[in-house]
Amino acid sequence: MIRKGIWWVLGAALVLLLPGRWALDALLLEEDTGLYRDNGQWSFILLGAFVVVGLALLLLCRLDKKAPVLWSPRSLPVSGVLAILAGAMVLYSSVLSVVQLSRGELDTSSASLAGEQPLLTALTSVLGLLAALSIMVWGGSLLNRGTLFQDHPIAGLFPPVWGCLELAAMFVNSAAEASVQENFYSVLPFGLCVLFLFGQSSYFSSVGGPVSRRRMYQYGAPFVLLGLGGSLPPLVCLAMGIPAAETDSLPFLGMLLLFSLYALSVLWSLRREESRSRLHPVSVRLSSTADLDRVVMEWRQKQITRKDTPTGESPAGKSE
Repeated sequence: MIRKGIWWVLGAALVLLLPGRWALDALLLEEDTGLYRDNGQWSFILLGAFVVVGLALLLLCRLDKKAPVLWSPRSLPVSGVLAILAGAMVLYSSVLSVVQLSRGELDTSSASLAGEQPLLTALTSVLGLLAALSIMVWGGSLLNRGTLFQDHPIAGLFPPVWGCLELAAMFVNSAAEASVQENFYSVLPFGLCVLFLFGQSSYFSSVGGPVSRRRMYQYGAPFVLLGLGGSLPPLVCLAMGIPAAETDSLPFLGMLLLFSLYALSVLWSLRREESRSRLHPVSVRLSSTADLDRVVMEWRQKQITRKDTPTGESPAGKSE
């Protein structure tokens, strides 16, 4: 019941808050100064609404005591395509950062958000290249069976580690240059994105057990709300000719939008899997890797028994 409430709250918030932020930028933003005509009153009210709903989603996900379901490798084509696009955007941002660093053209408005920290920029760019390749290969794996992180768990570490360095660079620059509102719509969603990537790597690699699935919901649902709220309205305004964001931030906004849509598609796919698992439940509370291996072996044995049993004959009748 709580899981359904999470989706209702998230859906209602997206329907109400996304048009609200677009209207705020389209109607109250002054093109000359970049300030709001009402001195930012409605802006902070909308920001407060995002905070309240995000905390509500986080709390609902923590209160959800439903036993998680094991990851059953299968194809997720929509999530795979979005992952490939998100990885391509990370690759573009990292390559752009490397080119600017080699030419000495980096400044605080760099698309990679690495700013004037050359060492941090270099580390972030190198790890960004590895993370981009990992995300794109993972997307290709989701188009097939989604077993990359199970076969090669180390591949799942590159995206969250890169995200931590990118987040550190954002803190360095945003604290000095950006306003409170810009920090909220960029740093906070990206921080939730990093936590979601950690949970994803742990869950899809079967290293963290089904508990990591709950962490994906716990950080993924608020990230979808804040990520779409921080990226989609500014991009729509820019497409309409309204200067709601700087053009240098387009790579980051595009990356944030694609990661948000990817997280939304993954969580929705897991929701459908949970609905099907009610007929053949394999969800239990696991306390160790041995328990995880035992449950996986039992589930596989059930699948083999079901295939070997003729239609209309029960496994017990066959053994007799």
